[in-house]
Amino acid sequence: MRDTPLPALGSPLEFGALQGQQVQLPALLAQAELEPALALAILCAGHRSERAIAPRGLKHCINLLGLDQLQALARPLAQHRLDPRQPGMRMALQAMADSRLAGLFVLRWLRAALASDEDARQWFTVAAGVARWKLPLIEPERAADVEARVEAGERRAPVELTVWGCDLSQLSTLHLQDLGWRHAPALGVDAALAPMLLATAARQGRLPPEQRELSEADAAALRAPMPLCSLAGLLAHEARHDWFSSRFNGMVSAAACWLGREREEVLQGLQRQAVYASGELRFRRGLLAPANGLLKPPRAPRARPAPAPAPAAALSESPARAAGPSTPTATSPAPASASEHASRPSQPAANAPAQAPLHTYLQDCRERRLTDLRALFAAHVGALAEIGLSRCALFLSAEGGQLGCYFAHGHHDPAAVRRLRFALAPEDLLAKLLRGQLEAFWIQPAQVESVRAKLPEALREWPPSGGFALAAARHGARTLGLWWADAGATSEIGLDPARFSAFRQLGAAFGPEFTRLVQAQRERAATR
Repeated sequence: MRDTPLPALGSPLEFGALQGQQVQLPALLAQAELEPALALAILCAGHRSERAIAPRGLKHCINLLGLDQLQALARPLAQHRLDPRQPGMRMALQAMADSRLAGLFVLRWLRAALASDEDARQWFTVAAGVARWKLPLIEPERAADVEARVEAGERRAPVELTVWGCDLSQLSTLHLQDLGWRHAPALGVDAALAPMLLATAARQGRLPPEQRELSEADAAALRAPMPLCSLAGLLAHEARHDWFSSRFNGMVSAAACWLGREREEVLQGLQRQAVYASGELRFRRGLLAPANGLLKPPRAPRARPAPAPAPAAALSESPARAAGPSTPTATSPAPASASEHASRPSQPAANAPAQAPLHTYLQDCRERRLTDLRALFAAHVGALAEIGLSRCALFLSAEGGQLGCYFAHGHHDPAAVRRLRFALAPEDLLAKLLRGQLEAFWIQPAQVESVRAKLPEALREWPPSGGFALAAARHGARTLGLWWADAGATSEIGLDPARFSAFRQLGAAFGPEFTRLVQAQRERAATR
């Protein structure tokens, strides 16, 4: 991707005008706002500069770089002209137009809130779509397959995960880091949208602001600045397909709750921004304007295609399923002390090849076949081993707001690990999982160092170079704790998208069965 140039949308005359000695920085800013390739080059060059304070958006980067550097960045871009007749370039243009619309959504929200970082958040929102800009240029046939399946009714994120083999939001931030935006992966982590929190916001957003009821944890999560960037991106993608779909309406309600405003006010603001964007002819070039969908009657619900049969199991049953882990200590924190949170995990991508070998464990949890905690942990460890995760730990909320290790497997000294207890800072990645801001997270090898600082001090030496995965363990309205899993302390081997999808299923299945078995154990103890 690094060597794939983005097409220039402006004319050679417009680019030539930027090379004059009399050109003013405001004129260059106006050009960059409508030229994604130029904006991206300026943002990454600004973040590459060694300065104590990171740049705060496109305007700040332009002021930092100065006219000579800006003209040098703009000069080679004009050589790669957009040809909308080529399918790959047309899809890249559409992705850029979606990012531009998402940026306009965020800009309107932040200006209404008098936010001081509107430029920084607007341009992170725009740049976060860079993988979707470039992949159609590299693999136009696969990109066309994604668009066809989304248009047919499938959800974009699972389709992209299946077709491209990775999460494009994470790929975008890693690519931005590769281009010089050093802190992009950390911003991507902060911008991640927790499905559970999104669902809660959508329900509450349908009500008038004075009638909304949010827990303290949800209210705190809604005050986080970055998730609005991701929500704007989702709205821009969905608006392209259907302004009247239930999914779009749910996201509008979520945005209303996030912003603390009436739903109709938020919807009208989105429509105005779409009309404004429709007048930016540079992004049209044969594409439908964003406001075009507002002139059409609501279409019939898109039929969701039936999932194809799951492929044959690619992984064999692990002998670890039969081997029981160490029994949890009697002094471990009980799940009754876990912080409360509404929860409903999102479904993983369809047809992920790592799902089939987990069928037995997942079925056992759904049908309550497991008889005690020892059997549950033995089965869970075996299922993790099947997807290549040989080391794991379960942390539960303990007294005094601390997090304590309840169970550990695959560590050099599991007993010492089970004695771990530590407090969480609000910005810790683990705290976000417990608050419901994230459901599961896959830390890839390139993200390990940037994420390490977001871990509690007791765990900062844990991440192997191959990365690791985290998943919340929840049951109904309660967040019980979280799972840490990796391939071993010295492993350089990480997950792939299908195995991460399976890991998320494990986390979702564990919580209800763990709660049931703990309760059964207490009842047995009470009758003795």
